[in-house]
Amino acid sequence: MYRTVAVIEGMMCGMCEKHVTEAIKAAVKTISVDVSHKDGNAVILSDEEPDKALMEDSVVKAGYKFVSCKSDRI
Repeated sequence: MYRTVAVIEGMMCGMCEKHVTEAIKAAVKTISVDVSHKDGNAVILSDEEPDKALMEDSVVKAGYKFVSCKSDRI
């Protein structure tokens, strides 16, 4: 299992969190996605390491800035 933390800028509210969650789920296969506009990040749990380029593309298309991403095997 992998825990991935993506830093995302431009989120202002709960609706932004929903948009980013949907964008990530559309791009990569996840177990769970926890997005926080207050923390400016998304924590993704997945069986396989997510394709960061696909995730970035989807988040950017949703209107947000994908700053960085780090995955760790847990």
